[in-house]
Amino acid sequence: SDARRPDSIEYSTPEMDARRRDFTINALFLDPMAGGPDGEVIDFVDGRRDIEARILRAVGDPEHRLQEDHLRALRAVRFAARYG
Repeated sequence: SDARRPDSIEYSTPEMDARRRDFTINALFLDPMAGGPDGEVIDFVDGRRDIEARILRAVGDPEHRLQEDHLRALRAVRFAARYG
């Protein structure tokens, strides 16, 4: 593995998937069969709150997330520049 592309993929629950994401705003899921005609947003890590508050927050330990993939630091800068 090169830290960006895994050697294998293991399937898990949506919550486990959300908890391995980089930022809370990237850990939102849409269940198109739930809720109203537009579906229902599923949010395990308060990503919607962070979007509303304009906060870029790592899922879990920020230092660990950045060590997993150094490009995440550049993504954080890009998100901050684009969305404030």
